[in-house]
Amino acid sequence: MEGKIDPAEWRKEQERVYQDLDNIEKDIEINKQRGTALIPGGTFLEEEIEEYRRHIEMIVELCKDIKGTCHADVRKVFAKVAEKLEDDLSFIRKHEIRINQNNLDAITQLNKITTGKKQIALELRSLIDIVKHSDFNNKDLSMKINQINNRFEELAADANGEKQLSRVKSAVVRIKKEIKDTSLTEGVM
Repeated sequence: MEGKIDPAEWRKEQERVYQDLDNIEKDIEINKQRGTALIPGGTFLEEEIEEYRRHIEMIVELCKDIKGTCHADVRKVFAKVAEKLEDDLSFIRKHEIRINQNNLDAITQLNKITTGKKQIALELRSLIDIVKHSDFNNKDLSMKINQINNRFEELAADANGEKQLSRVKSAVVRIKKEIKDTSLTEGVM
């Protein structure tokens, strides 16, 4: 006879029922000690409690038997699965070895190609780092060249002295005006 219930779910249900029955048994024991299990006339239900206790003990024993039986069945199921898994793994290993031996040259060539690709990738990374560093230096030099060009243009614009000459002329004009204004002020006085 083979069960069609998942062993894990069955075990979970057993533990739930066992816990419920254990709690009922404890409640009955507490009620017996307190004397709260009374019939409407006020007499104690000793015989009924004992009968419940026998039923509960029988149910608990049956649960233990079922639980013990399930462990053996579960072990058998797991043993069969483990055996099948071991057979499958052995089959895979044998065929993996055969495939590797039949393709040894291709695998060796692929390993060489992979090693070469890794080396090229390292060289490429190194070149990228060099280019980044050179680009940073290039930007820095371009900024310095622009600053020097701007300063040169400023100096070249006044290379013949026209800027200073125009400043001197405007200063002379201001001085003449001040002298004239001063002369007029003296004459009026």
